[in-house]
Amino acid sequence: MQITYSATKGHQKVKDVGLHQLEVSEPALYSDTIEIHTMERDSQALVPLAVKSAYKAATLTCKADTGAERNVMPLATFKSLVPADAFDQDGNPCCLKPSSTNIVAYGDSAINMFGTYELSLTRNGREEIAVFYTVQSQGPVIIGLATCRSLGLVTLNYSITNVAETADRKPYSAWRH
Repeated sequence: MQITYSATKGHQKVKDVGLHQLEVSEPALYSDTIEIHTMERDSQALVPLAVKSAYKAATLTCKADTGAERNVMPLATFKSLVPADAFDQDGNPCCLKPSSTNIVAYGDSAINMFGTYELSLTRNGREEIAVFYTVQSQGPVIIGLATCRSLGLVTLNYSITNVAETADRKPYSAWRH
């Protein structure tokens, strides 16, 4: 994958700053925030969701994070949704599905991930079965963009505008050559 960085002034491209090659060998998830020590009013999009596991139903306050690729649940929250015998003698969860995905927080610090678990989520009559990555973290439950969209919490509005062709702009067909 190639990433090109460009300098812009307003809507006009001024120059290319650099080109970097990016090799992706295994799946990785990036999240802007995993651990939060303070919760300021109106600084986050927090939403209560009805959550149902195979064992228990509860209402959880979740952080809607449109920059998150997946749903993430701290181990402590997971423990509140399953019985005590769902853990081995060392306190590790036994009922999680293994995953080779790496969870990486902002700043490239690795987050210990135990596995995945499916939960039923309900919000305003919309129900969604969602996969959560259970992690070692003190932060909130995070619901990513796909789940936010499925539950109707986020709507993406796309628009296309027609830009007049000028001498310094080439038509789209010329970009591919």
